[in-house]
Amino acid sequence: MVTLNKSDKDNLLSTNYRDYSIKEEQFHWQTQSITSVESATCQRYINQPHNGNRVLIFVRDYKKEGQAAIPYTCIGLADYVSHYGSAPLSIVWKMREPMPGFVLKEAVTV
Repeated sequence: MVTLNKSDKDNLLSTNYRDYSIKEEQFHWQTQSITSVESATCQRYINQPHNGNRVLIFVRDYKKEGQAAIPYTCIGLADYVSHYGSAPLSIVWKMREPMPGFVLKEAVTV
């Protein structure tokens, strides 16, 4: 679950993850800042092509609109491509279907 536009007031430096679309079918996502590459969680993601786990990615533009939480939108299944770093671990996912235009518009980084 990813909030694309992170507000400085809602996110500490330790939780301001770099989540963004790389292109229409690739998405960059970071784990929690305390999650090391050796952890069971990261190993589950890294070994996803071999363990049969399914990864669904959900996104939303912002955390809140006024006082109301904004719901997430499922953008589909994704498969592991590569990773780098640790705590947080950065993962590149290949989306099985191209991401919708509204996600690309909001998620792409400069």
